[in-house]
Amino acid sequence: GARVCERCFRFLGPLEDQIRSILVATGRSCAVVPSALPSVEGATELPAPVRCPGGCGLLFCSVGCAQANFAEQHQLLCPGPAQPSCASGSTAPPFSADGG
Repeated sequence: GARVCERCFRFLGPLEDQIRSILVATGRSCAVVPSALPSVEGATELPAPVRCPGGCGLLFCSVGCAQANFAEQHQLLCPGPAQPSCASGSTAPPFSADGG
């Protein structure tokens, strides 16, 4: 399905990636999605995903959302780093709890 921030539910990543994700989830992965959609005046880019500071793989729209969610409740529920997997295709950059 669509990738959204675990805290505020804002869509994450390029629109083309969102469309591909939805097509795969609905069994239409063979549909052709252009590498770049035409730009729309006034449209803003979707934020790049930021990973959970605990390493579990949850995605957020910003370091602020990641830190707030972790401080509010997720630090109690976070299972820690996900097991390495060849199928893991996340391109989100790592996140450090100090904001970097």
